[in-house]
Amino acid sequence: MKEKELAQRYALALAEVSGDKLQDVEKDLESIVSVFQKSKQARLFFESPRISSKNKKELIQKTLKGKVHQFILNLLLILVDRRREIFLTEIFEAFIIENDKNLGRSRAMITLGRDYSDAELKSIIADVEKAIESKSKEFGISEKSGNIEHIISTKVRPDILGGIIIRIGDKIWDSSVRRYLLSWQKNAQTGKKLSINSWES
Repeated sequence: MKEKELAQRYALALAEVSGDKLQDVEKDLESIVSVFQKSKQARLFFESPRISSKNKKELIQKTLKGKVHQFILNLLLILVDRRREIFLTEIFEAFIIENDKNLGRSRAMITLGRDYSDAELKSIIADVEKAIESKSKEFGISEKSGNIEHIISTKVRPDILGGIIIRIGDKIWDSSVRRYLLSWQKNAQTGKKLSINSWES
């Protein structure tokens, strides 16, 4: 089984048992993943195949019992039993994606070819938010969640030569000048016409 599929299975199972505690479970899992990201020693202990499952579980119980949600504790113990500790970060990332759908959260990354003024950037973000809200079903956002919580990040990449790239989940809209020039070159060789307004997703 591929790593992504395995992580998604665990994430879905965790989301199902979490019920109305999704945000609490997410917070606890995030804190644990953060510790492993900051502490190489903690991560090596948890992931090392040389350390027995018994020793790992004893330390997990001693360190985390009563401090994190029981669902998280159970997940860690299951991963140790099945020697799948290295998938914890991937499971967390998959769990975040699942929570975003269930809790009505939208995450988008906007890549710009240049710096924009605060007013221009605010307008761009507002347009992206409207687009997301009009197509919430396409992004798997639950209608039960009510208003959508937008989590939007921006970055500047001069190498795209202008235009904009928007990434929402696994969907990408690329209207950058760089993408257009590359497509123009490719289509010129085949004789196809390309509209400057065309986007790829």
